[in-house]
Amino acid sequence: MIMKYENEVYDKIDLVNSVLENLNVASLETNRDFIIDKSYYQEHYVKFLLQKPNCIELQLIFINNAIQINIDRTNETFEWSDKQIQKNINEVKGFIKMLFTSTIKVEYCGFNYTKIYFYDVSGNCVKNLKYVTGLYLKFGCKIKEYKPIYSK
Repeated sequence: MIMKYENEVYDKIDLVNSVLENLNVASLETNRDFIIDKSYYQEHYVKFLLQKPNCIELQLIFINNAIQINIDRTNETFEWSDKQIQKNINEVKGFIKMLFTSTIKVEYCGFNYTKIYFYDVSGNCVKNLKYVTGLYLKFGCKIKEYKPIYSK
């Protein structure tokens, strides 16, 4: 069965597809690196899961009024509403491009601390995100590194 989505969902999928196209990569719908989470789709939302070996866990969720990105063990790492997307379209596309083309390191300190680092091809850290969900002690931390999902 082929699922039909609301136009607002297609618009957001098209936004990510435009970034993929600029990287000479197939669109989400035809890309073998992504699958649709069959337990999480309706007319007004759909979740694509990255299934590429040795890459970070990534979920792209397209909702009729927002895009949500889950990275590794962090949910709602990024979420942009329609208004935010319209106002900051180039920043949104830039983040998505960075997400697809960066080496990503994730630092774990227990269950409550996660820090995600994005590195460009020269090895420079271009962005980092910290998620704290409760008390944590910053010792015994582990770092895992993931290769870029796609090359520029």
